Amino acid sequence: MAASSSLDAFHLFPRLPTELRLQIWKFAAVLPRVLTVRSVFSNLSLQPKRLEYFYSPDPAPAMFLACQESRLEALPLYTKAFSADTRYIWANFTVDTIKIDDYSLPEIKLAERQLIRWLVVESVSAGLYHYYRFGEVRGFRNLEEVDILVSDEISQWEGSINHFLYHMTVQYGELEDWEWPRIRIFQPETGVEMNSQKYHRAINRERG
Repeated sequence: MAASSSLDAFHLFPRLPTELRLQIWKFAAVLPRVLTVRSVFSNLSLQPKRLEYFYSPDPAPAMFLACQESRLEALPLYTKAFSADTRYIWANFTVDTIKIDDYSLPEIKLAERQLIRWLVVESVSAGLYHYYRFGEVRGFRNLEEVDILVSDEISQWEGSINHFLYHMTVQYGELEDWEWPRIRIFQPETGVEMNSQKYHRAINRERG
């Protein structure tokens, strides 16, 4: 056990050349994370509801906690995102996947929507999403990949991918540098998924 414990920390790290230490910190800063974002609202019984603040159950990036040198290297790479009240969440939008429920999705500011490249949305139901949430894709012009995690049968989502892409195309289809994001709808309990290539097969499989 003693030998194993001695490998948990590299005590000679501070004695490495400065250039090497900085390279290591920069490498650590671009390791991808799944960053969970939650929201707290007031006056839930009234409309419109009011966002109090966002929070994340995930810990802050380790670089902000390791030492002053690592924190200084992290600051230019991370953004104080999802700010409300005096709270914020550190995010590196170039590598982080943002995981958020569809109730909180409309609260993301336009400037931050334009930075998000990887998005996971936890959805309540296909009906709610069809009628209220597809319009919320506005502003997410740089999305590369979207996962929608669903709790109902995936057959309820038939046509959703085309609907999603329609809204995106209406907004950004005339931009030369815009490309369709990869979209996946996934039912975690059954493991059934659909995407733009496979959703017909997924529906047939579920229907037996």
